[in-house]
Amino acid sequence: MDLRYVNSRGIELNLTQWPYMYSSGDIYDFMWSYEMASGNSNRITKFYKAPLEMPIKISITADTEEEFSNAVNHLFETTEVDIIDLTPGKLYLGDMYMKCYIRGIKKAKFNAGIEFMFSELNVIAEKSCWITESTKSFLPANKGTDYPYLDYPYDYDHDYSPDVIPVEYINLEHYASCDYLLKIYGPAIDPAVTIGGIVRQVYTTLEAGQSLLIDSRDKTVKRVFSDGAILNEFNNRRRGTRSIFEPIMPGLNEIIWNNAFGFDLTLFIARSEPAWR
Repeated sequence: MDLRYVNSRGIELNLTQWPYMYSSGDIYDFMWSYEMASGNSNRITKFYKAPLEMPIKISITADTEEEFSNAVNHLFETTEVDIIDLTPGKLYLGDMYMKCYIRGIKKAKFNAGIEFMFSELNVIAEKSCWITESTKSFLPANKGTDYPYLDYPYDYDHDYSPDVIPVEYINLEHYASCDYLLKIYGPAIDPAVTIGGIVRQVYTTLEAGQSLLIDSRDKTVKRVFSDGAILNEFNNRRRGTRSIFEPIMPGLNEIIWNNAFGFDLTLFIARSEPAWR
């Protein structure tokens, strides 16, 4: 088992590697909450994910008192910073993760020639789901290798693309729809990517070195400049009968764009319990 906690600042705790060692926990347990219809009806009207608490038990072992103190302090400081920043870390099981906080640590120390402690981590997640990320990159036609006849030995005032643009697809092999992150790379004018019949477009101009992030998880649209500055482009999104933030549906989804810019499409595939492997 590969169990790791990565805090919101990118600092990692490997919970299956010395000086920490996972012993037990409820990481495969889950429960949906529900709402009942009003009145005398026994009908369930809604299922939803309530915050989840689960214990994870680990041991901490060291050869010297100094190493032991450093290990205990590192565990505390790495998890405490997320509470202070009010930003969750990620509990990884292999390549799957759950966003969560470690809000408490119970300790029972034993001395037997070496420094040793049992600790119980109290993990709390706002939404109890395990995420697997899947990213596919799409290149502009003039940047790929499929059209070598368009790579001229002399510069022209504009880039050339093929007359016939091939259709691309992304296949979501999952039982439910999923959130996505669309990262479009400049230069591009009013970039639009149609995924599964929905046009995901923002009316803005991206310069070279800039990118546009459309994130369905928190329904944000941001332009990122080359120096890291961020501009909110939410009000410039395309509006219509179907929102650009609609999730990606299971199965084969057609991808259509003008091939004048490149982009990455990341799918966030969610499960109530980690996949058994």
